Amino acid sequence: MGIKTKDPLNLNEWVNLTDGVEYLPVRRSLFTDLGLFVEEPLDSNTAILPITTVSDYVMVDIPYGTRVKNTGANGKATLRLAVPHFGEEDAVRPLDVKAKIAVEDFQLGSRPETLNNVIERKQKQHRQTMVNTHEKAMKQLVVDGTAYAPNGTILCNYFTAFGATPSTIGLDLAPDVDPTLSIQAIKDDIADNFKGGYTPSQYTAIIGRTAFDALKSHPFVVENSRQIQDRQSLEILTGTLGTDAPVGANLGKMYQVLDFGGVLWIRVDTTVLPVSEYHMFPTDIPDMFKIFTAPSDMTFDSIDQPAQLEYYWEKMEADRTGLSMVYETNFLCGTLWPKAIVKGTATYA
Repeated sequence: MGIKTKDPLNLNEWVNLTDGVEYLPVRRSLFTDLGLFVEEPLDSNTAILPITTVSDYVMVDIPYGTRVKNTGANGKATLRLAVPHFGEEDAVRPLDVKAKIAVEDFQLGSRPETLNNVIERKQKQHRQTMVNTHEKAMKQLVVDGTAYAPNGTILCNYFTAFGATPSTIGLDLAPDVDPTLSIQAIKDDIADNFKGGYTPSQYTAIIGRTAFDALKSHPFVVENSRQIQDRQSLEILTGTLGTDAPVGANLGKMYQVLDFGGVLWIRVDTTVLPVSEYHMFPTDIPDMFKIFTAPSDMTFDSIDQPAQLEYYWEKMEADRTGLSMVYETNFLCGTLWPKAIVKGTATYA
């Protein structure tokens, strides 16, 4: 029924305050949830990455008594990465509190607004903005291979920086074609171009809606799933079923996932990828994805100190006309192995 209160438009009548409606954006946190990015704090706003290319040189036979200079010297280079700065300022003024009804208690109709309530709402809003910014930057790095800095304060394309060309390989999902053939070709390309001294063995792919649905319903995938279920049923009967959680079990509570062909496939909406596109990358490379953080430029306390991902301050103005609030995050999403990211488009016939 709601709370009975005076009609603000006609004080001679009663009205009822009922539950309100709060419109909220969809909170997208896929790349945060994947846990791909390892934070690396800096104590400056620039990172220098030494790059060493180890020679695959082998010796050849020579006559006794002669000496030949080693022609297999390692190549050395450096990559300079500047960390962009993101910050916002806000304030709480007396008019934000004075003669206001607390939003959270609007149904009660009379509880006055407080300074702490207003501060808490603004903190929550701005911190969510920082989370949104980090998520967008992670997505841009994985999908485009570029650093997020929409105003162009820094420019960084990791394919260009590492002298690499993006790999594009089609994913054949025709009903009469075994999809593991395409999947293996993609994994082979990643293994061939990853120069870390070993072959990756764990892979994840984000994939558009139409392609995911076609893969999940593909006759080969359906049969593979049936065989797995039959095997698990037998293991239950014989008491030999393992206790390890299946790959992607936790993600499967939040997203549609499919474990097939040695790859964890994650269905994404059109805000991430077109409906028939995929991006695959290894997840067992320690430095595959990083998030470099730089110290605040707004406080002496951050000088010569390892950076934090987020900074927040508040200060009452000297004349008490307002409470200033400052939010800052200085970060750069990066990858040391851009060639280990392969993208492509699915075909269905």
